[in-house]
Amino acid sequence: TSCSICGAGKYLSDAGTSATAHDSESDCSLCVAGKYLTDDGTSLSLHDSESDCTICGAGLYASHAGSISCTICAAGRHLADSGTAASAHDTESD
Repeated sequence: TSCSICGAGKYLSDAGTSATAHDSESDCSLCVAGKYLTDDGTSLSLHDSESDCTICGAGLYASHAGSISCTICAAGRHLADSGTAASAHDTESD
């Protein structure tokens, strides 16, 4: 058995000082709402820091933590922020 990389929408930034902080995928943190992480555990460097989670771009939002993609705003709605703050992309009503 080998150590597994956190799945899509998750990261684990702990420095590895405690085995109990690394013994289950539930130890992985979820990207916050408004951010996403698409890599499904193929690249360790994409899952070792909160900064690996990307803020959704203009016209997109991610309403729940652990998102693997962003959702396009519905017809008649827009979201002009170009990805400067996750809080500007965490609900469709932003």
